[in-house]
Formats: sequence, structure tokens, C-alpha cells
Amino acid sequence: NRSIAALLALPDTHFLLDYVRPDLLLLRVVARAMVLWEDVEPSSKWIDEQIPAVVKTSFAQLGRSAEQAAAYPGLSNLSSMDVDDAGGCSADNEHQQGTGGDLTLNGGSPENAEREHASFENLLFDRQAVRQIHAHVVAGACFGMGLRFAGTGDQRAASAII
Repeated sequence: NRSIAALLALPDTHFLLDYVRPDLLLLRVVARAMVLWEDVEPSSKWIDEQIPAVVKTSFAQLGRSAEQAAAYPGLSNLSSMDVDDAGGCSADNEHQQGTGGDLTLNGGSPENAEREHASFENLLFDRQAVRQIHAHVVAGACFGMGLRFAGTGDQRAASAII
């Protein structure tokens, strides 16, 4: 099983990732989860481990660049906010909490556009490809975990997927 799983391993460089469509990466992650059935763990850590290191670092760099362009520290952490049943949001740290409507992104001024362009200039990879790869790999990992723990009622798996 390990030798077959090794054939399904995701590429680990930007150069190699350019030759594989992101949707096929999703299928590779699902197939690898099926081959290594017993190794699938019901945790968000397992989902993160499926993402190639080069994609993790590039995705984090995209988040930092977005924060710089928007002049809003903690912007990349907004995705980790929890939505409660009443439709409200709660945040884990004080960066993310605001006084209602204090999230203002840069307007259309030339200075802001110039700063945004400069912050993305130093990125030497295809930003759209990194976003798509990250989304497809996470989706594949969630799907593989869903297949593994379907019908078990495992709350850890359900919370990791959500």
C-alpha cells in the first residue's frame, strides 16, 4: 500500500505543480486516503498535512501580502473566525475583533494601488494556481476524511471537516 501511495504523492515544487491540474490533485488526495485508509485521522492537522509544504508557504506568503496591501493586520486570520448559530461571528484574537464595520480596505487612491502592486511584485509564483491548488487539496482531504468516517458519527471528523 505504501508503494502505491508514494505514486499518488503530490508534487512538492512549483515547477512540478504546474504540470498537474488542480482538480486532479483533489483526486490524488482522495485516492491516497483510500489507499492509506487506516492512516486517515479525524483532525484538521491531518488535513493540513496533505497540503504540500511549498503550497503552505506560498499560501501564507499570499496572506501576508494581502495584509500589507490592505493595511489591515490579521486579515489572513479572518477565515479562522467561528460563526455561531445566531449568525454572529466570534474571533480568537483581538486583531480579528472590531467595533462593527471597522474593516476598511484600501480605497481606489493611487497610493494604495501602488502599495498593493508593490506587495505582490515580489511573489515569484502563480498566485491563482496556488489558491486553486490549496482549495483542491483541502477539498480532497475533507472528502477522503468524509469517506473514511462516513456513518461512524465521529464528532472529531465532523468538526475537522467543518
